[in-house]
Amino acid sequence: MTCKECARLEAMDEDVRFDAALDGDEPTNWWHCQKCGRHLDRWKGMGDVICNCGAQYNSGGQRLRDDWSPYVDDDELGDMEQYELSQLRREGL
Repeated sequence: MTCKECARLEAMDEDVRFDAALDGDEPTNWWHCQKCGRHLDRWKGMGDVICNCGAQYNSGGQRLRDDWSPYVDDDELGDMEQYELSQLRREGL
C-alpha cells in the first residue's frame, strides 16, 4: 500500500531527499503502521516512533512489542518478576 506521502517521498531524487533529511526538512524514514495502516514518519533526531493506535517502532521502522511491562522503571522488581507480571497481565489474570 502506498499513500500520497509515500509516493511523494519515493518520487524525490535520492540525493535531494537525503540532503533534505539531513537538514530536517524531510523525514529520514517512513512506513505504514502494521496495526492500523497509518503513515508514520521518523525525523532526524527522533528515537522510537509511537503510532496513535499504540504500536511502537524503532528508528528503522521495526515494530516493537506491545506488551512491555508497566513496571519497567521500577527498580524494586527484577527482570524475571517484570516478565512474569507482563505474562499474567497478557493472560488477563
